[in-house]
Amino acid sequence: MFKVAGYSWFLAAVRKLHWDYPTCVALLWVAAALAVFALVLAVCRRRWVAFAAFVYVLFYPSAFEADIGTRMYRNSVLIPLYVAVIGLAVLLVWKVAFDRFSVPGLLVLSVVLGVGFSYTYYVKEDGAWLAASLAAAFAVGLGVYAVVGVRRWRSRKRGSVSGGSASGGFASGDGAGASYTLRRFVAAVLAAVVPFACLAGVTAAYKAVNKKYFGIAMTETRLEGQLFDFISRVYSIDSPNRSMYVWAPADAIDAAFAASPTLAKETYLHDMVVHSPWVGGNPIDFSQGTTMYEVPFPGDFFTWGMHSALLYAGLWQSQQQVDDMFRQVNAELDRAFANGTLRKSTRFQLIKTAGGYTRDEMLECGVFMLKGYYGLLRLINYTPGSKAGDYVDPLRPDESPVLSVQAAQAFNLPYLADYSLREGRFGPANRVVSAVFAVYRVVNALMAVLLAVVLVGGVVRLCRRRRIAAPLTGRMVLFWLTDLALVLLSAAYSYVVMWFSAPTLVGEYTYSNANYYNLGTVSLLVLAFCLALAIAANAWTAHREAQAHREVQAA
Repeated sequence: MFKVAGYSWFLAAVRKLHWDYPTCVALLWVAAALAVFALVLAVCRRRWVAFAAFVYVLFYPSAFEADIGTRMYRNSVLIPLYVAVIGLAVLLVWKVAFDRFSVPGLLVLSVVLGVGFSYTYYVKEDGAWLAASLAAAFAVGLGVYAVVGVRRWRSRKRGSVSGGSASGGFASGDGAGASYTLRRFVAAVLAAVVPFACLAGVTAAYKAVNKKYFGIAMTETRLEGQLFDFISRVYSIDSPNRSMYVWAPADAIDAAFAASPTLAKETYLHDMVVHSPWVGGNPIDFSQGTTMYEVPFPGDFFTWGMHSALLYAGLWQSQQQVDDMFRQVNAELDRAFANGTLRKSTRFQLIKTAGGYTRDEMLECGVFMLKGYYGLLRLINYTPGSKAGDYVDPLRPDESPVLSVQAAQAFNLPYLADYSLREGRFGPANRVVSAVFAVYRVVNALMAVLLAVVLVGGVVRLCRRRRIAAPLTGRMVLFWLTDLALVLLSAAYSYVVMWFSAPTLVGEYTYSNANYYNLGTVSLLVLAFCLALAIAANAWTAHREAQAHREVQAA
């Protein structure tokens, strides 16, 4: 229960279908590319532009990178899932905002989105950002639809203008009455509710299963539950030894144990924390290894260290028992904060899952974010993933051959147990992938320039036109705002990711580590680039048509 089980569900599906793992991952990329194709086609009715976006997504280099794409880990499915889910969500919002939908078609799209969203939410523990993004997008879409619908109804009531002209280019459906508009609005609301209803149903079932087998109704324990709340409280205890690298310094941990009567009695648990293997210690032989006073817990390692310490100390009888224990501990720490026994850190704690930073450290996270963008666009430290390396567990090297056999069976890939079966293919495959990386470094640079031109050009166009009257202009404004929202969301996501991954980046910035965590930013940039391509194609077509019209008038 330490992590969510979404990726395990994917592996189970691979096993049940008797398909091989790469084929299943490739199908996710096809789904993502199809979602982008539909999205671009909604903006620009030129199939060659939509097809170009389809190809751009289908062969995106992240799919072939060793750590992100071909490594058998959840990272390999996250980017295509994010692209597909966000792309479908944007498409649904546009259909509602423009009132260009059939009720059955909209509900089918909503159900498909609900299935994809519910699954993607549980592939990684930070699914809340995706839910918040969809909720905000749906709110905007429904708001636009409601405003336009009210304007249309009032216009019809006055009998002064037709519904199409009153809608500013967002709506159709001439001749429809107020009841017709209300029915469509109810359908739009239902379409926005369905994805979250799907998520609620999956969550309820997930918690029920965990309650049956693990004794507690939670989806995961890394970022949920009383033990996590205890760790976040340790992050907030004032300490001169806290830094971007160390979120849970030894003196803060000691202070938490001392301030809680429940923990103060568990001296053996404290010893297990002090000598945790997560700081190089030996919980079996204290004379061996290092302690947390010599090597502090880096980043979020204290999360893992507490779980290990509870197991070593024999205090982890069940998840419910641990939750009950730390509910009491947290109440004691809250009283200690209230009576002054513990002091809150003055550092700003952006998220509960990470330590707090000073103003200078927050600015450094901004620098990390800019470097992260550069690394993603230039594909820095991207490594071709065709047999990047065989897995060897350093703690259990003798079991590695057994693991290879198990992986070969689980993923329907016989060569994982015997690489000689495909030895001659790895070199050529990696050379092709390296060529793809080289091409996309150029393409991404061009896409970034195009995106900047579209965003700046949109601002200029809006400033030069005080009133939006033409139907095309109304639609294009919403397209442009969507593109801007994707970029801003990518910046917010990237900053939070850099905040969390800062312990791996301080001292010497490592692009590989940043790329490994910054998957949502890749997805959002891919969508923003494709949308910018469609907007630019539309603008160019409009320019050519206007030019031709002027020439006809001049003649």
